[in-house]
Amino acid sequence: MTASELREHAGYVGDAVKIAAYEAALAALAPGQVVLDLGAGSGLLGFLAARAGAKHVYAVDSGAIVGVVREVAAANEMASVEPIRGMSTRIELPQPVSLAVCDQIGGLVYDAGVLQYFADARKRLLTDDAVLVPSNFRLFVAPASCPSVRDQITLWRSRPAGFDFSAFGSSAVNTEHRIDDGACRVIGTPVGVGAIKADHIDPILGEGSSTIVDRGQFDGIVGWFEADMGGGAMLTNEPGSLSRFQRWCNFYPIDEAVLLDVGDRVDVSIDIRPASYIVTWKITITNASGTQVQTERHSTLLGQFMGAEELRRDRTEPVGPTPVGRLVARALALAESGRPIEDIMAELRGSSESEWTKKLESDVRDSLRKFTRPIA
Repeated sequence: MTASELREHAGYVGDAVKIAAYEAALAALAPGQVVLDLGAGSGLLGFLAARAGAKHVYAVDSGAIVGVVREVAAANEMASVEPIRGMSTRIELPQPVSLAVCDQIGGLVYDAGVLQYFADARKRLLTDDAVLVPSNFRLFVAPASCPSVRDQITLWRSRPAGFDFSAFGSSAVNTEHRIDDGACRVIGTPVGVGAIKADHIDPILGEGSSTIVDRGQFDGIVGWFEADMGGGAMLTNEPGSLSRFQRWCNFYPIDEAVLLDVGDRVDVSIDIRPASYIVTWKITITNASGTQVQTERHSTLLGQFMGAEELRRDRTEPVGPTPVGRLVARALALAESGRPIEDIMAELRGSSESEWTKKLESDVRDSLRKFTRPIA
C-alpha cells in the first residue's frame, strides 16, 4: 500500500462526523440484516454494521486492501465480516443482501460512482425491499469565489514560458474541479438542483435563481449535497458548515471572473448525466436593476482532451473516458458539416459504437441539441 493510499484511508477512518452519521444509521437499520459494504476500502463501514448487530457482512473491494481487511476482521474477532475482492458490478454473492452501505460519494454525489454501484446492486444483489445507506440525496449549487481555480485558468492564458497555452485554459473552464473546504467563498443563496434516491442513474436536471448576499468576485458555482442516511442521521459536505464531513466539493467555473454586488442575481441550470459522467452548466447574470449582463454555458464534455483526429475517427479504442463521450465527440464532428441530427444518429448506429448508440441515444441527442446551437 502506498503512502498516499494510507493517507487517504486514514482520512476516512479519522472523520468523526462521517463515522457518527453512519454509526447512527446502521445502529437503527443493520441489526439482523445481511449487509453489503460496497467499495469497502479499510472495511470501516462493514465493521460498523457488524458491531451494530448485522447477521453477516460482505465487504467488497477491488483492491489488494482486502487482504488487510481480513487481518483487521480477525484482530477484532468479527467473524461475521467476509471480505471479498472484486468489482461489485461483477461479483455474485451466496445470498441476497437486505442492506447496502457505501461511501463512494463524490462532491456532487454522482462523481465517485455511488449511484451506479447502488443501481447495479439493486438489480442483482439485493432483496426487493433492501435498504440503502445513504438512502437519498439533495443536491445544491451556489455562486462562489474560488481563487485557486481562477488562478489556474489565468495561468493557462498568461503565456507561461512564452507559449500560447490558451487551449488548456478552455479545458480548465469546462472542467469539474474538486476543491477542499476553505478553497471557495459562497457569495449567493443556495439553489436546490435535485432530490434523488441513492440508486438514481437517470439525468439530473435542475435550475433556479440565486441572489448575491455577499459582494465579491464570481468565479463559478460550487456544488454540494445533503445525504439522508436513515435512522434520523444526516451528512453534508456543504462549504463552511460546522457539521460538514471531510469530502470535497465540486466547482464549475465561468470563463471570466465578474465582480457582483449584493442584490445581483445568478440564474443557474445544471444537467448531470450519472451514467456518462458528463455535467453541463449554464449561468445568466442579471444585475440588481434587472439588466442581463452575461450568459455562459459550459460542459465537461468540452473539457476532454480530444483532438480533431480523434473527433473524426471511427475507432474501437477509447478516445474519451466514457462511451457516451466517444459517441458525442464523433457526433459533434459530424455536425460540423451542418448535417441533420437524424442523419448523424443513423451513421452512429452503423459505427463500431452501435451498441452504445442504442443505449445512450437520448444523451447523444441532447448533447447535439445543446452544442450545435448558440446560447440563447
